[in-house]
Amino acid sequence: MHECLSFQGQTPLVLRDMGRIVDAAHPDVAFFAGRIVAAGDHDERLSAAMEQRFLTVFKLNFVRRSRTAHGRDDNLCGPLKKPLMIVGDELKLAAMRNCMRIARDVQATPRPPAWEAGVFREHCERWFDMANDGIYDKDWYEEEYASLGADAALLGRARGAAVRINPRYRIWTPEHTLMKVPPLFLEEQMEVFYGRLAELVIRAEKHYPSWGDTLEAMAYADLMTDGELRPWLDGCGRVATALVMWIARTLGAPLPLFAASKEVHKMSYRDLDKHRLYFLESIRRGEQECP
Repeated sequence: MHECLSFQGQTPLVLRDMGRIVDAAHPDVAFFAGRIVAAGDHDERLSAAMEQRFLTVFKLNFVRRSRTAHGRDDNLCGPLKKPLMIVGDELKLAAMRNCMRIARDVQATPRPPAWEAGVFREHCERWFDMANDGIYDKDWYEEEYASLGADAALLGRARGAAVRINPRYRIWTPEHTLMKVPPLFLEEQMEVFYGRLAELVIRAEKHYPSWGDTLEAMAYADLMTDGELRPWLDGCGRVATALVMWIARTLGAPLPLFAASKEVHKMSYRDLDKHRLYFLESIRRGEQECP
């Protein structure tokens, strides 16, 4: 079947198959086949270069979004937040080691058979574990989670339905967000977030090769993960980076490169439309700084 994309004036159209047959004995066909075979090595080099570009952009985004990657532990945004196990150069090395592990994991994570909330939950929790490997001690919040679990059990009896808590999620309520979701309701809100994100990705894939809807999916994933819900004990920006880069890669959209200043990145957090435009600007930045 032969099709080709053409134009009539400014209108794109596809010229459909007209019953044409390729004659393998024709010299032009033999010449073209030879060119295709010769191009194999070039395609392999191009593919390798694209994979290396992905790692480069991922690393830049990771560093630009994470204080941890700079060896700093000054993001004590809640009264119950505990300091990390390491700081300074040791923290930098651990963060960058984890960064490359996550980047390669994102590269190796294929499109799922179906876009469902559980898919995003599974990957995000895995990336959270990778991001914080060797950086914080999971047992530090044991007493706090025991107390939170008792509150969840009490609330569950009052509501007549179980209230789940997640040991990866924060145990304080951030003051700088608009939603201000308390820890007891994080699981509930995260399920809503994952479900809505699945819907956006389904719509984006339906409209491929246009990636306009992919911008909204990436912007929504980033805004909720690192902006409004901020669910993780530590590393919201790092998990958001992995999630955004996986969405872009899986849906075939150009890679976004975040602003060098985290403050610039956060300026559009309050509005999804503005954050979507920020991601469009980030794609342009990526094409300029990492062509």
